[in-house]
Amino acid sequence: MLTVAEREAVIEAIGLFLQDHDDMRAAARALVGDAQFGLDLADPPVRSPVQWARAIVAYCEADAWSHLPPWLFYLLSNLPPRWPELRPVFERIKAEPPRWVGPAVSDPVDVLWLNRVGMPFLDRRVLRDHLRHMSPPVPPGSDADDTSPAVLVITGPDRSGRSYTVELLHHLARERRAAAMIIPKPQRPPEPAVAVVTIPPKMGSSMNPERLAEQFAKAMLADEVDAPVDIATPDRMSQYLSQWVLERAGDTRKEWWLVLDGLDDADLDDRTMGFVGKLAEQVVLRTGQPRVRLVLIGCRPPLVDALPAERVAREQLGEIGEVDLEPFFAQLLAAGGSPSPPPEAVKLAVMLVLDDLPSNGDRLPLLNRALREKAAQVCHA
Repeated sequence: MLTVAEREAVIEAIGLFLQDHDDMRAAARALVGDAQFGLDLADPPVRSPVQWARAIVAYCEADAWSHLPPWLFYLLSNLPPRWPELRPVFERIKAEPPRWVGPAVSDPVDVLWLNRVGMPFLDRRVLRDHLRHMSPPVPPGSDADDTSPAVLVITGPDRSGRSYTVELLHHLARERRAAAMIIPKPQRPPEPAVAVVTIPPKMGSSMNPERLAEQFAKAMLADEVDAPVDIATPDRMSQYLSQWVLERAGDTRKEWWLVLDGLDDADLDDRTMGFVGKLAEQVVLRTGQPRVRLVLIGCRPPLVDALPAERVAREQLGEIGEVDLEPFFAQLLAAGGSPSPPPEAVKLAVMLVLDDLPSNGDRLPLLNRALREKAAQVCHA
């Protein structure tokens, strides 16, 4: 429903709003409209304004488009007008989503559109296959050893869609949570969830192991968010911190996808990279349920080379181009049971989208918008 950047901007705005009030519970209730929300604000498991904000946004996104306008629309409309940068988000989500296009899929991993809100997800067959293999169904009460890949490494240049991977993970978690609701609670699998920690560009020197560990705990809305202090050698401390993160994940009883984005930052020091490597090792060694999966975006090759090859999945991306868009448009133009389009029509559609795209940082947002516009034309043709 929101991109990663939009989600963080909304969370920051809500957090600042709540921070200005002595009674955060009352402020949160006023912000979300307690009468129309099912969010339990009576005794929340969170304490800080940012944790409040993350819980509220996660609830709104989980409901998604079940209500029109969606609850996120009401949430943003109740924020004071001092965040003009949120106006485009407000305008986009208040409109009814476009009709779904493309063939029906039996597995949410295979979707063309994320959560039916006009956010396309291009081909990425390697990634989709990896996600399928990394989260096979587990019978309730099973104690069989997990031999599926536990770590996913995604590398590639800027503007290749690496960070956008998180949107598919969020979609997958939402769809699997919804599908599990019809299963009786004793047989229901652990709830899937996604926790993202992003290292801002050129800020690697400020992201030490303790801060990364605490960021993961906060993203999981854990009760304990203060990481152990520096009490040992760097290698031993990395061991303590990685075990601490996984203990916080276990406390929630959810099946976590832990995502660490920005690992190609040249300012990350050896101590921090050592912690990331130890965390990957501990995820691979972890046994029992619920599972934890680790996604490393921009990972440097030596970091996980010592892990068993069968427990590490890898995806190498290139800049988005014809190889990604042609399968997308082939499915789009064949939507609704139409005959498969001729190759010339697919190539023309790709050319019309790619021709005017810049090579700078605006490339992916403009590509996203162009694909939504072309999809709307096909929907309403």
